[in-house]
Amino acid sequence: MTSVMLTCDFSKQFSDTFSRVLDEAAAQKSFVNIFHVIDLPIAIKERQLPVSCVERGVLKFLREQSEREFALLNKRLNRMAVPVSFEVSFAAERNERRHERTVL
Repeated sequence: MTSVMLTCDFSKQFSDTFSRVLDEAAAQKSFVNIFHVIDLPIAIKERQLPVSCVERGVLKFLREQSEREFALLNKRLNRMAVPVSFEVSFAAERNERRHERTVL
């Protein structure tokens, strides 16, 4: 048994790709791992947050919202009950242009 890994951004392109991957995974008897990364303005590790209900509540809300949205998408597209795992993580934005200098 093999596995396929995809990153999820909930776009139309992801839905189309996910649908094709599910068909292929069903034929190959493999499973699918989906990773959804939520960009934040700073790097953050959920377990190392200061004891602030606001930050924890926001991260919990973002995680749960992503999980609900993916569950609906998986229910709609995964007609052959292919095993799928879904993981949400938080990362800092990596905007390389922020560090570039403009020369005129």
